[in-house]
Amino acid sequence: GATHMLYPAAIAIKNAGGFPVVVAPEDRVMRQKFIDAGIVVIIDESVLFQSGHFLFKEFAKNFDKVIVNTIALKNVVEYSAQIDDLDIIWWLHEAQSLTQNLSNYSQNLCEKVNLICVSNYAKSYVPTGFKTNILYNGIPDIKQPESKKSEKFTFGLLGTIEPRKGQDIFCDAITKLPVEIRQNCHFIIAGKLHENHEPFVKFWNTTTAKIKGIPEVEYLGLLHPDEVANTLNSFDVLVCCSRDEPFSLVTIEAARQNKALILSNHVGTTEVFENKKASLLFESENADALAQQMVYAYQHQDEMIALGRNARQIFEEKLTSKDFERNFLKLLD
Repeated sequence: GATHMLYPAAIAIKNAGGFPVVVAPEDRVMRQKFIDAGIVVIIDESVLFQSGHFLFKEFAKNFDKVIVNTIALKNVVEYSAQIDDLDIIWWLHEAQSLTQNLSNYSQNLCEKVNLICVSNYAKSYVPTGFKTNILYNGIPDIKQPESKKSEKFTFGLLGTIEPRKGQDIFCDAITKLPVEIRQNCHFIIAGKLHENHEPFVKFWNTTTAKIKGIPEVEYLGLLHPDEVANTLNSFDVLVCCSRDEPFSLVTIEAARQNKALILSNHVGTTEVFENKKASLLFESENADALAQQMVYAYQHQDEMIALGRNARQIFEEKLTSKDFERNFLKLLD
């Protein structure tokens, strides 16, 4: 999400007459997309150096603003703060980890650096002393795929396979559903499993053991970005049961497609997709509470259609790429 939001941010600056330069420590697939848009990209491993590199510091002096993307580059914030007359904006895409990562900064650095958080939920973990603004992510509107309604009421969960995303909570909830409801539903899980990361593999093996013998659950693996819209279109309800989710792009992708949402209260977008207006909420890590909301959704399918329409309206009002670009430039000013 952090990488993908950097692209429309750079485009917004360019379209407003600015000169954005993207500096990254590694060469990845997004580089060509920036270049195709006429944006300069520099690959420079030295930005990761703890105290920076003197050539990068000299280079940074030529700019009016430095926007540091994510907590991972906190060293860039620290050495950029030593440069006079440089406006530093730290764009944070994290939540619970902020409390520890921001705990030891001096009052002087707190006053010099402006923070951007992606939700009030995320901001709640920022220690006092920092100047902090909220900037919601936004995505382009798209032509809606043709409806492909399943015979069964479908719940879906999209996200990288890891404990933070809560696939185990989703599977626990499925096992707690009344059998007659479960058998009339379809449950889809999709997302990349990092097979070389042993803790994630162990987590996934433990999770799938919970649903062994439940044929209504289907795992699709990693989806290509072009497949996400069609997969979302097959859902009646998108579930996001993350233990810590600063914002959640997939929830606004679902809202764009008129989908009702069931959200953990540790998901940043709960503040825009209000409970019982565009979503149903449950307490984080509480599989019983999630199961209750899934039963409610199944038993009130017309209401879920209405929630999906409301979610779409909220997307149009607050979460499009145009909203993001306008709000981003306002923060820069």
